[in-house]
Amino acid sequence: MVSTVGELNIFFRKRLREAGITSYALEARELIGRAMGVATDEVLKNAALFLSEKTTDAALALLDRRLAGEPCAYLLGEWDFYGRTFKVTPDVLIPRPDTETVVDKVLHIYPERNRKLRILDLCAGSGCIGITLALEFPEARAILMDISTGALQVAKENIARHGVESRAYTVQGDALDGWHEMLGKFDLIVSNPPYIPARDFATLDRSVSAYEPRLALDGGDDGLQFYRAIAEKWKQGLVSGGRLVVECGIGQAPHVVELFKRALLCRVGVTKDLAGIDRVVAAIGSLKRGG
Repeated sequence: MVSTVGELNIFFRKRLREAGITSYALEARELIGRAMGVATDEVLKNAALFLSEKTTDAALALLDRRLAGEPCAYLLGEWDFYGRTFKVTPDVLIPRPDTETVVDKVLHIYPERNRKLRILDLCAGSGCIGITLALEFPEARAILMDISTGALQVAKENIARHGVESRAYTVQGDALDGWHEMLGKFDLIVSNPPYIPARDFATLDRSVSAYEPRLALDGGDDGLQFYRAIAEKWKQGLVSGGRLVVECGIGQAPHVVELFKRALLCRVGVTKDLAGIDRVVAAIGSLKRGG
């Protein structure tokens, strides 16, 4: 099959649209661009260009994988988060716009960008939250913790990609074990922990259940396992007045709020995402008298 870029783009758009992929136009350009080795916006500019058989076959192979359900992000090997591009592999969750609400909340809490924050990104995955905050706060230092060796390797590569090697570090650890004094205290702990109830895995879209790491999704029987650990075992890791900001799943915010209040965390509040869903729960660890 020999075709122009434009002809292949039309074919890809048609197949992806028929498969029910809503972002079919963008994904068509992304997959073709990846096969050609050019940026996505270059695809339309080269519509009249004839492709080699090798490039065409590579593009069609990507299309077949996408139509089989494999997420576009894994096919591309990278995905955008908060206006920046991060490496992703099947060892980490794909960054999602919902999670950007965590960053928005932190920027609202700390409007002064010169704050010398010490940040922990718990269950860090690709490191997109912690690295983004390190970039937004040029004086901050961030530790990215995850139990997965594969995820930590991706996070290390993203640290290098975004040039924060002197201020961001990876540590292997299990969030369920809780804070250890060797880590030191933090001004801010952020987390997008696993929160899918085990009973719900059968109902997940195949692009999630078959491709994204269960280790980063499984929140135990009720989806709240990690929030219990964070509330009870990580509050000790906050300095006085330190902040805790976590993402939660649809319908989970009231339960997370209750867990945080039971743990005697202060000023517990909820923030909605762009879709109007209660997405982020934030709290203060402890306050000095009069604080």
